[in-house]
Amino acid sequence: MNFTKQFTGRSLRILFFVVIGISYAILTSVNPLPISNILLWLLVLWLFRSTIHEANKLTCKIVLIIFFTLLLGYIITGVKSAFYIAEFNQVRLGSDEMDLFPNNWSSDTISVLLSYTTWYKKVSFAFNQEYFHYSFGTASMSLGIIFTKTIKIIEILGLAIFAGLRFKK
Repeated sequence: MNFTKQFTGRSLRILFFVVIGISYAILTSVNPLPISNILLWLLVLWLFRSTIHEANKLTCKIVLIIFFTLLLGYIITGVKSAFYIAEFNQVRLGSDEMDLFPNNWSSDTISVLLSYTTWYKKVSFAFNQEYFHYSFGTASMSLGIIFTKTIKIIEILGLAIFAGLRFKK
């Protein structure tokens, strides 16, 4: 009975972080406001850290940090890359209408999450091509590709660093 409870609890945590990762990636891909994206990231960090600190043993905490960082890294980068490539294709093909979600985005996202080779190709393309560009009325600001890559790396590695801070024995 104890094993069943532990297995169910861990399975639900994994499912919870899959849903959180997909939700975070969708919301930050759709939302152009950096402040709200930072607040969403901080919320994900808090949920991540709270879950990690529920574990009793230090080795269990380390294993959970590594596992959930890899899981969220896979999901977040995959969903964001699929969104970027769908949007990129829609713009390049000259579509007159741009909706909130690009065409074929949901099917691309499913294929990215289910196939590692598809994930790798799309993440590689998006990592090399995407850069943050913000427009405020008539003014616009481009962060450049190096700063954009730095932010993306911090987004994923920040999970492991933040969750590992101040372990209590």
